Amino acid sequence: MLLLMPPSAGFVAPTIAITAALLGMLILAALDVWKQEVEDYATVALFVVIAGSLVIQDVAPAQWVGGLLAGAVAFLVYMNLGLRGVVGGGDVKLAAVPAFALGVSSPIAGLWWITCALLLHQLLIVIARRVSGHAEGGARASAEAAPIAIPHVPAMALALVSSAVIFPPYW
Repeated sequence: MLLLMPPSAGFVAPTIAITAALLGMLILAALDVWKQEVEDYATVALFVVIAGSLVIQDVAPAQWVGGLLAGAVAFLVYMNLGLRGVVGGGDVKLAAVPAFALGVSSPIAGLWWITCALLLHQLLIVIARRVSGHAEGGARASAEAAPIAIPHVPAMALALVSSAVIFPPYW
């Protein structure tokens, strides 16, 4: 029942938290493109703003549980990717924040966000390889061994925007 959590008595739509997450992720995406790094203090600040807005909105305890579950799943998925060298440590820590914000409205929305973020990042890598010629044969094919560094936070931000659009009844 917690997973589908439709708006009902006691359910509070976390509009302020999701709006804060959207604005924060867009800012962090721009910083990630510019600096190729996600600062820990920015991740903590965004989480504090989101959690504070949830306290102000007085969300139900079950909603907190849904957000924490979605955030934990996102952290574990990204931790696995981080250990494999697919994403950086800042991305691993940041992943729990938007998943938490969406998970408060519906844990399914948080899980959807994880999927969208990873698929959008892969799409950006494929596009970058096509544009740079990595996918062609010949001498450039050997360059395919060198990974293309694509910042991951822009994909995370786009996934958050798409998740917020796809799941509007929950916020």
